Amino acid sequence: MNAQDTPRSIFKLTAPVRFGVVGLGKLAGNVHIPGLQNAADGYITTICDVDTVRLREMQAKLSLDDAHCFTDYRDLINCPDVDAVDVYTSRTLYAGATCIWKSSLRLKMVLKPCINTTKQSRILS
Repeated sequence: MNAQDTPRSIFKLTAPVRFGVVGLGKLAGNVHIPGLQNAADGYITTICDVDTVRLREMQAKLSLDDAHCFTDYRDLINCPDVDAVDVYTSRTLYAGATCIWKSSLRLKMVLKPCINTTKQSRILS
């Protein structure tokens, strides 16, 4: 990989990447979502959080409709308007989200350890 590589060039995509974001806490809201909003080769299409107040606040900030806002990450992953998922959940919820989208999507971004137990590591391998 080179500094000029982007998700579009690496994966040879012809259209901008449609991102889904799972977990809308401080790190996602203050760092990652603003970064994705400024991405030249992608944009946020869906969001997910178990905290409905936080979900609705971010929905308003991103001007997303109800059909693209979820409280269950499995619904976000199954949305046809998602190419890649960024997961920013607590560590206890992280492994479940990672396992589900492991085989569902082409592009993935993992920023934390995605397992908590040896059993989970076997599922992901």
